[in-house]
Amino acid sequence: KEIKQKTQPKVFSLADIQLEASSKYGFSAQETLDTCQSLYETHKLASYPRSDCQYLPESQWEESKTVLTAIAKILPKFLPLIRQCNLQIKSAVWNDKKISAHHGIIPTGQAGSLEKLSDKEQKIYELLCLRYICQFYPPYKFYLTNVSLAVENETFSAKGTTTISPGWKAVIAQEKNEKEEEIPLLQEGQQLTLKDVKLQQEKTKAPPAFTEGTLIAAMENIHNAVEDPKDKKLLKDGDGIGTPATRAAIITELKRKGYLETKGKQIHATALGQQLLTVVPPLIKNPALTARFERVLKQVENKEVLLEQFLEIQKKFIRQEIASLFKKE
Repeated sequence: KEIKQKTQPKVFSLADIQLEASSKYGFSAQETLDTCQSLYETHKLASYPRSDCQYLPESQWEESKTVLTAIAKILPKFLPLIRQCNLQIKSAVWNDKKISAHHGIIPTGQAGSLEKLSDKEQKIYELLCLRYICQFYPPYKFYLTNVSLAVENETFSAKGTTTISPGWKAVIAQEKNEKEEEIPLLQEGQQLTLKDVKLQQEKTKAPPAFTEGTLIAAMENIHNAVEDPKDKKLLKDGDGIGTPATRAAIITELKRKGYLETKGKQIHATALGQQLLTVVPPLIKNPALTARFERVLKQVENKEVLLEQFLEIQKKFIRQEIASLFKKE
């Protein structure tokens, strides 16, 4: 039995808020992006949304009282949570070394009106606010209990958690509705009576279909789906497939062309999309190809490679792929 703690969740990147909104509300990736954009551009209630970062500049920690005051005025129902905030707490999310081109998506200190927000805007704004409020609550502390039971020549195990102090989990407890798997108090070497044994035959389940949110997350972490060590490292060092600003548009375009379709919250490849995959050359389907192109484009940006050189590489590549198709015919 060990005492553990879990620190505050990081603030949202675009991929994270798309995943959360898809899971909780069934929003498409594009809907979430558009809603975040309107909160930023039209209402001035959220920071720049097209970000892959989950951290905040340390200088913004001093603005937290202004932000929390604005949240309380716009969402009075969060006032009890805000009153319990400890503004002396500086979570790990405030870290200048982790900031990329943009910081994480958070509420601003701008005064606003809930009545001016659409239903979608209100839902996304609330998610941003709750994640921000979490930063001013202490870590979640709990007992982690692992049990090993010897029965004849077999060993059975179980584990569970028991809350010591909810900390930031008190902020999102209603949102997550998590249940603890509590383990009774036991002592090492204790003898127990085995009351019953049940044997169940189970089958492995196929991985669940993607939602737009989990697909965005998979695009961002595409290295997890690649086996070749070199390609895996290339993709892990890069941004995955697309960027925070383009991933939703990629999915939207694939749906527009009839390669993907949504069924409820889930997204599936259509018959046309599956047929396309049978004719596309393996190299074109390899996600590492995108990473390699992005790597060279980064070299172009840093003036290490001339743009003309990159274009020549692309032309040569296209000619080779077309020539290989004619050879097959």
